[in-house]
Amino acid sequence: MQNFYGNAALELPCRAVLRNTQGARKGGAITVDSTVVDTGNGLARTTLIRQGLLVVKVTSTGRYIRADTNGGDRSAPPAVTASETADADWASKTITLKRNGATVVVVTLGAGDDTDAEVRDALNANAIFAANAVASVASSRVVVTGLVGGAGESIEVVSNLATAFGTYGTSDAGEDADYRVLGDDGGLPGDMFDPAGAVANQTFANWIAGDFDSSKLIGTTGDALAVLARRGSTIL
Repeated sequence: MQNFYGNAALELPCRAVLRNTQGARKGGAITVDSTVVDTGNGLARTTLIRQGLLVVKVTSTGRYIRADTNGGDRSAPPAVTASETADADWASKTITLKRNGATVVVVTLGAGDDTDAEVRDALNANAIFAANAVASVASSRVVVTGLVGGAGESIEVVSNLATAFGTYGTSDAGEDADYRVLGDDGGLPGDMFDPAGAVANQTFANWIAGDFDSSKLIGTTGDALAVLARRGSTIL
């Protein structure tokens, strides 16, 4: 999986993370952050990383950390921003929320709903709307954000006031976080030590999709498994 320094290959056995290689897709080499450890490897030396550890990208650093720890990217929900600041023209108008192409709810604003805050509150007060999205205000615009993240999610917001969200409405799609499964065909563990014996950022081989043995995956999260599934993975 990466260069070995010391007796890493002797201390941890090989692991077959893939049930078979059919449909397996390798990702490009990634840099794993020096803070990553494998506390479940059964050794005092937790810097030896077993194959099958799930990691996620941290956009701010460009490096990857364990998927089951805080600080990494998470799949983002879709978000739509109004085309203008709410004013008197918004009063009594309708706002339609669509999710994944299907109409979820049509909210009719009140006669006095003519500010961003009042529109936000009217939307969030609707139980059906609130079960699928949340309205907020940012930079003097109403923002509608879906509750579910990931590339499989989309929302569209339409109003019978053309200037509110555009003549034909405004849509957005969610985005997947960049999750990887550390490993390669060799099955050997990786080592976070550098040749000088110091813990350092290290380059690892990885998979972005495959037919994975669930018992060999380490540090899974719901978001990580959902992203792998959307890429065509099977996890059994």
